[in-house]
Amino acid sequence: MGVRLTTHRKSGVDILETTGKVTLGEGTSTLRKKIRELIEGGSRRILLNMTEVTYMDSSGVGELLAAHTTMTTVGGEIKLLNVSPRVRQILQVTRVDRVYEIFEDEELAVDSFTIAAGIVDDDRAKRKYREMLLWALQVVTAAVFLAAAYPKLAGSPAMVALFNKIGMGQWFRYLTGSLETLGAILLLVPGFAGPGALLLIAVMLGAVVTHVAKIGGSPAHAASYLVLAALIAWFRREQFVPRASLRANPE
Repeated sequence: MGVRLTTHRKSGVDILETTGKVTLGEGTSTLRKKIRELIEGGSRRILLNMTEVTYMDSSGVGELLAAHTTMTTVGGEIKLLNVSPRVRQILQVTRVDRVYEIFEDEELAVDSFTIAAGIVDDDRAKRKYREMLLWALQVVTAAVFLAAAYPKLAGSPAMVALFNKIGMGQWFRYLTGSLETLGAILLLVPGFAGPGALLLIAVMLGAVVTHVAKIGGSPAHAASYLVLAALIAWFRREQFVPRASLRANPE
């Protein structure tokens, strides 16, 4: 006996009742065709009820993996329900039970789709809000550094006198103003805020050291700029730290 499939919809979930043997040939091709039809029809939540599945061979296991990949690609999910002990053993041996969520209760299985979707939506909302705040911080910080760079590049008397006191020549004033301008611009370029923040950190560290060791006065102003740049560098660290390292050392 091959496989027989019937479907019904419950709370936005397509429940696919599966009966018979899911084996090489008609069994796997029938299952593949039905799942493809559901996905092409817009289904993104499929619950595969395997109560009446009496046997599944390696081709059936491969079909489950292929279905999982296909559904994941379109942003959906497939879950399993009431897997018989015999079929569950096959899934355990092939480690497919680690790919699929398997339920014994239909209500719990159906509800799990809604809960999972809510978690994903909530996570997306949090990330979007965090990104908005971070961009606001980058814009403010960029404006602060551009404001600091302008009098240096424009040659204001106060800046000329300050860099004369430093004793490295006016070329150093132009260099400092240029680096501050470059760093500020990078803060506003997607994908470059992290490196831009690192550049500004280096400039501000130099400013703090210069105040303490060379010209005197309070380094508080430079230190506050340093803190702003450091915050951006930390939150944008994925731009200069490999993602694999971040996953290995989560916050």
